[in-house]
Amino acid sequence: MHWIATRLSILLKWLFVALTGATASQSVAYTNAYLQRIGGHIDEAKRQLESLKSGEIARLVTETGMRDQLMEIFQRRVAELEAARDAIASATVFAKPFVCLFNLDGHIAWATLTEFVPSLPLDLVGLSYGLLGAGVGWLLWVVTRGVVQRRSPDTKAA
Repeated sequence: MHWIATRLSILLKWLFVALTGATASQSVAYTNAYLQRIGGHIDEAKRQLESLKSGEIARLVTETGMRDQLMEIFQRRVAELEAARDAIASATVFAKPFVCLFNLDGHIAWATLTEFVPSLPLDLVGLSYGLLGAGVGWLLWVVTRGVVQRRSPDTKAA
């Protein structure tokens, strides 16, 4: 029985390592998909701002105070999205996924994730992230297993 438990533990460890490596290798592709989606949101926000200034929305919102408040909200949204896009786009290749993580807009990130199609990372960056993720997964497994083993009662003493 111990032999089966040992083999199962080894299998679970390597599955976990492979899963974290595969997930990390997708970070570059996800960042690129997020950049495309945020660009679309910027374009749409600019169209709405222009429509508020002189288009259909301007005809609907006739009160000057309300229109000024809406313009301020739209301008702030455009500025926030552009700042996030510029920060991600100007980051180094290896820092991009981390910069993306710290500049995520929740709605855009979720929409990107729901439409995301995994890719096969054949470039150095994607492979590096895959190896880094596998290493982190292995380290997490070792640390978690060590903590669990220290907390479990010694079954051999019984």
